[in-house]
Amino acid sequence: MAQQKGWFGLYYVDGAFSNHVDEALATGASLYHAYMFYGYWKGEKYASGPRKGMVDEEAWRARAELCLKRAAPKFPHILVALAMDVTRQDQSGVQYDPYASLNSIKTHLSLAAPYWDQVVMVDLADEPGSKGGVNPWDKRNTKDMVAKVRGAMDALGLPRKLCMITYTVAQSLEQDAITIAPPSAGGRGCDAVGLELFTRPNKGREANKKAIKVQAEAARARLHEKQKVVYVLQAFDRNGAWDSTGTFGQSIELGELNWDGYKIGEGSDRTVGYLAFNLARPNTPPKPKGGALWYPNVTKAHVRIIQRMKEKGLYL
Repeated sequence: MAQQKGWFGLYYVDGAFSNHVDEALATGASLYHAYMFYGYWKGEKYASGPRKGMVDEEAWRARAELCLKRAAPKFPHILVALAMDVTRQDQSGVQYDPYASLNSIKTHLSLAAPYWDQVVMVDLADEPGSKGGVNPWDKRNTKDMVAKVRGAMDALGLPRKLCMITYTVAQSLEQDAITIAPPSAGGRGCDAVGLELFTRPNKGREANKKAIKVQAEAARARLHEKQKVVYVLQAFDRNGAWDSTGTFGQSIELGELNWDGYKIGEGSDRTVGYLAFNLARPNTPPKPKGGALWYPNVTKAHVRIIQRMKEKGLYL
């Protein structure tokens, strides 16, 4: 079967990292990644009183609404990322997953409700379980989480959108939850799986290309044949691992890695879109740089990818 049309978007274009929507649009990106995480929207905590240490949800919600309102007219498509795997600790030191509750899910979906016609995907979790947490994200729990999100859409009267979960390289090769059949095959899993095509720098482009190709092929072999795929390109320097010495050569190779990642999904009828992680997140000092904003060769690769998709009539 021929490849279906797909979209291209970038993580971290606004929120806590200032407004870089225009830089994202300059690449030709057609999708806005709406990350429903309090910290991303600069959500402060109460400094005193009975709610000391708790998130000021009113301030957070106002900022999230502002960013969505600003971005929605500029991007034809929106992905709502629920961050259901994010773990917090209460005042007693007990861990809990605040964004996995039905009320939180409904709150986050409600923020995107005014633009629901533009929403093409809901990402339940990014690297679930890799940050710890209460929920194990095994097969049983993953099915329950997917059902909870679909139930929240129904309760809000919102047409169901495709659901996905994004996995690390290790998770895609080891976790059993990634093998759950999608609804198109009568299963209770997600409609799509996000596969991160990340690697630390190897010895030259061919070695880098082989690294992500081998892992992608191994991960896809574990998926149900009807499972759709979103490829997550490595648009950052892996927290300083790439270009750590400031060499221009590695900057070029990082751009090539994005193009080679795109080629892995090209021509497949299972590919529904591409995400690039990330645009504007800086590294934690003393490590310099960070996302694609600091790597022109990566941005050029994104422009090239989008132009290619348009030329082939595959771009949404």
